[in-house]
Amino acid sequence: MKDQLKSKATVHKSADLQEKCNNLQRQIEKWQDIQAFYMPGVLELRATAESSRGGNTGPEHISLYLPSGLPSHLHQSPSLVQKEKRLHIAQAEDSLTELRRLLRVTLGL
Repeated sequence: MKDQLKSKATVHKSADLQEKCNNLQRQIEKWQDIQAFYMPGVLELRATAESSRGGNTGPEHISLYLPSGLPSHLHQSPSLVQKEKRLHIAQAEDSLTELRRLLRVTLGL
């Protein structure tokens, strides 16, 4: 009986992981479509990387080619790197704000 429960739990976890991988893959593909429009130089980099990637086909092995990670000759606009930097700072500030809120809740308990 325990073996059957473990087997079902393992199958459920495996299916859940596959669903998450598929969802991540779809989100990356949407990002790549948008990126191709705004950053056309990345298409060549992506094609080269996909051919050399070989057997690593999972979404966790796909490079996103964010502006800060591109070679300098592909920066269409220097402001892209600055915008990415501001986005990272804003995300960090949001995370710190949420962490402070959770600490206040914990101290209140």
